[in-house]
Amino acid sequence: MKIYEKIHNHHAATRFRLHSRGRKGLSLGALFLAVFACSCAASAPEPGTTDQISADPPQKEESQHVQQLPRHELDSHEHSSTRGKHRAVLRADPERGIQLSDVAISTCGISFEPIRFDKGRASIDPHSIVRHGFEREIYLRSGNWIRPYSVEILNRENGRLEVSVPDAPASADIVHRRANIVRLAYREAFGASGSGHGH
Repeated sequence: MKIYEKIHNHHAATRFRLHSRGRKGLSLGALFLAVFACSCAASAPEPGTTDQISADPPQKEESQHVQQLPRHELDSHEHSSTRGKHRAVLRADPERGIQLSDVAISTCGISFEPIRFDKGRASIDPHSIVRHGFEREIYLRSGNWIRPYSVEILNRENGRLEVSVPDAPASADIVHRRANIVRLAYREAFGASGSGHGH
């Protein structure tokens, strides 16, 4: 089955209206999330498989260049159309991260699990890692805010990764599934979805 057919069948018009009677269409961010969620579902690995991530230095990523995530203050007016009430991204803050709507989390299949860090170290599932370029990240939720943290992989054992995240909070919720979608939402919220606005 072709990928676009899987996308259509998987989410039947994306179901992303977000209770918005009288509102037309989707926000660009919500549309990106829905389409990306479907494409990920269609190309997801079979159960029981994991990404090939190890403590070895990462290989140069093939044919896909991803710009660095924004870390500085961005003009809120410029990107206001990608977030707000009835949007996939409810709020965005350069320091705290983003808040996703419950509908976006449910529809995209994003899941979290509690995690505790001991002096910045923890054991995580490889699915929680997002790779782009030479960087590896995880997404942590503190309260309602989700933001990325750079990860150093120390060891791989029994299918899990021992990682170091020096600036991580002592406890939080880690994005356990669909972390790549959360990264897309984060970039979209700050105008870095690959349309020339990345920093």
